[in-house]
Amino acid sequence: MRRILSAILAIPILLVICASTALADGPIITEDLFAPGAVPWGPTCNGEPLFVSFSVVRRTETFVEGGAPVLIRRHVQGDGTVWLPSTGRSFPYTVDFTSTMDPAAHTNTITGQWAHVLIPGSGVIFRNSGRLVQDLSTRPPLVLDESSAHDYFDPGGVATLCAALGA
Repeated sequence: MRRILSAILAIPILLVICASTALADGPIITEDLFAPGAVPWGPTCNGEPLFVSFSVVRRTETFVEGGAPVLIRRHVQGDGTVWLPSTGRSFPYTVDFTSTMDPAAHTNTITGQWAHVLIPGSGVIFRNSGRLVQDLSTRPPLVLDESSAHDYFDPGGVATLCAALGA
């Protein structure tokens, strides 16, 4: 009877110790401003690359276990400009998304508004929104799953943006 009572009393103590250990391994949080200047964006208009310039705030949460990252979650918010050099036309764009990388699975999941190009007074002309799952073991990363509007990968979406930029 004494052993059973001792075992029962030990359970709450063990739970507190385990909970304290789990709470001690919280994320490492950093925040920085990223503004790389003018860079090629990826899509092209008749072979000519679109360019962007942007400034974003990145809040990164890195979860570590045994000294190695097990999950890296980055929230990115900001805005910029996309333009076509040959026409000089440009439009503002905004970003507000979360990127969650799982190093063990070699995947990255992006959710939110990856890029919205806006025509002032008219609204969104180009959007990358929703969910995108990438395989990070390949270069460039392979898209494993996509949901919602991703004009970045849609020739029709890119053509609409190019036409608006005067291509």
